[in-house]
Amino acid sequence: MRVENAKLLEQREVLKKIAGHPLRNAAERYARIEQMSGQYKIAWLCEALLVSRSGYYAWIKRRRFPGPRQLENMRLGERIREEFMRRSPKTYGSPRLAQVLGCPSRRNRIARLMRLERIFCPTTLQVSSHGPPIAGTAERSLPNRLRALVVRRPNQVWATDVTCVFTAQGWFISGRCSGYL
Repeated sequence: MRVENAKLLEQREVLKKIAGHPLRNAAERYARIEQMSGQYKIAWLCEALLVSRSGYYAWIKRRRFPGPRQLENMRLGERIREEFMRRSPKTYGSPRLAQVLGCPSRRNRIARLMRLERIFCPTTLQVSSHGPPIAGTAERSLPNRLRALVVRRPNQVWATDVTCVFTAQGWFISGRCSGYL
């Protein structure tokens, strides 16, 4: 009974120390166990963090001796970084990088490695012909034809205000009459 109480007190201390650290996945838990392994027994840490000891030791082994796939991913990650930095505007995404690297069948793998390395090409605003005109763009703004219009009697020319907002359901278009001449 005393042994169990001592074990529970020890685990409570461990949980208090870990409480301020969000450990979302097993790798983060294993890293925390590695940090605290000098203070507490690994078996207790694994039990407190709900991971298996064999999983922890396998994680340690994988870190010290990476497998062939992990080594290839490291080499491919370096090649991706070099090619991406070598291209001047950095506009190469995973499909083009896969072509340049000579492995088009590995596009998804290259995309995953680019995400892990936080490599991405900047997105450009694409002007859609189906959306509302964007203010300030010369090719989409419309000329003001009311300036040259001569109004001779009332209720001949109307002015409106149209607001277009893109929402999750599609374009929301709100219009109202702001006056007439």
